[in-house]
Amino acid sequence: MNQETAKRTRKIWCANEMVLSQPDKISIGKESLKVGLVKVAGYGSFFLYWIWIPRTLGVTNYGIFSFISTSIILFFVFNRLGINLPIFQEIPKYIAQKEVNKAKGIVRSFLRLRIASFFPFILFWIFFLHSFFKLDLIFVFLGGLGFVLRSMNETIFSIIRGEQKIALWATQDVLRPLLGSVLIVMFFSIFSLVGAFFALTVAEIIILLLGVFSTKSFLFSGNRKDSPPPSYFLRTSINFYFIGLFLILFLNSGIYLIQLLLHDYDLVAYYSIGMTTHDFLSSLFSSLGFVLFPAVVILDTYGQEKIANRVMIIWWKRLIIMFLPLSLWVFFLIRPLILLFLGEAYLPASFPSRIFVIGAIFRGTFEIFRVFVMARKELLILLKSSLVSLILFYFLSFYLIPLYALVGVAIAFIVAEFIATAYLVYASVKKFSLILPWRNISLLSVTTLCLATIVWLINCWTSEALTLTLTTVTIIYIAFLIYKGELNKNDLIDIFRAHR
Repeated sequence: MNQETAKRTRKIWCANEMVLSQPDKISIGKESLKVGLVKVAGYGSFFLYWIWIPRTLGVTNYGIFSFISTSIILFFVFNRLGINLPIFQEIPKYIAQKEVNKAKGIVRSFLRLRIASFFPFILFWIFFLHSFFKLDLIFVFLGGLGFVLRSMNETIFSIIRGEQKIALWATQDVLRPLLGSVLIVMFFSIFSLVGAFFALTVAEIIILLLGVFSTKSFLFSGNRKDSPPPSYFLRTSINFYFIGLFLILFLNSGIYLIQLLLHDYDLVAYYSIGMTTHDFLSSLFSSLGFVLFPAVVILDTYGQEKIANRVMIIWWKRLIIMFLPLSLWVFFLIRPLILLFLGEAYLPASFPSRIFVIGAIFRGTFEIFRVFVMARKELLILLKSSLVSLILFYFLSFYLIPLYALVGVAIAFIVAEFIATAYLVYASVKKFSLILPWRNISLLSVTTLCLATIVWLINCWTSEALTLTLTTVTIIYIAFLIYKGELNKNDLIDIFRAHR
């Protein structure tokens, strides 16, 4: 590494601000701000989706809709074969090294392999939903079309992410729920549940057109001689494929377990509400994960592993500080929120949703460490943690669902999530010599538990002042952390602005 590069690279951390000083001046804080703003809009559209769709469809129809929508997610993860990992890893490296033709060659091979993989999965889709779960063929057809389009979008936006257009990549998280909400309400009133699935198809087509237009220079160019053979992707991504497969089965197969064991689409709908709450909260950590991956890759390239470790740990701590009081609010307000926005028919989802809120804390931590480990290419750690969570979830679910129904699957889920997160953190600390702020995390956890107990006792006495109680407790939480030196002015600025 030459002297100039070394000089730029040493300026990674200055005045409590993270700046990735590699040649093209990527700033972690600046990119986090871009993604954060997009994610805020995404959360708004996601909230709109969470309200409109269940209210519009009704409990049973929403259960069927969630079942097929989850199947689309599950199948496109099956279909992608893990081959998007080289896109994330290699394109930023080749762009930084000014070897754009090699980056385009990888994209060319990537597209050929993805398109060829669609056909066997479509056949399996039809058998799985129509023959095994006895769903109407029209739902299966429209869902299959949605699966193909979703897979194509995932392919296109993987390339966009590889180009480091992070904010544009995150835009799909805004458009999908926003377009879905508006179009489903429009088409459901005319065509009932068929219209809802048709609306999903239209939304995916619009997102696909946006993606193709945004990265057409990479999609429609590139020399065949720069294209690696398909074995390149399979060789470098086989572990990543199974990691993604185990994770997506863990996160989404609860719906299949409920339907197989209890045969009730209403319970599927309630479970979907709880998981939506869980996913919404845990996704707050993803704004860091989007930029943490390329940041760690580039820092490691320049021999700055210790600084990359410090960047990840500090921002993980800051996100924990923000997340704990937010989870406290959602935990205690989930029942009135469901009653207000979804209606009395969805109240059975309130108690399992509270359990999923607890799980979201573990999932957020898991996501941060998952991205970090992926960037270091130590995929065996992720493979083990994902497999452990899946096996434990299935084992507990088959025992607890017949006894406790929806609550049983929620308990099985958070127990498996906790074990997987604990193992991943332990293995990461051991492998990468991470120095975790155990004192800080212990103080945050004990403080939150004490305040949660106070809120619970007051809520048992009177529920009329719940919002005022939560507001007071949040102020006490922030004041206590400032007093103990765990939170300062720069932390608050970085949490809410992500860049000075």
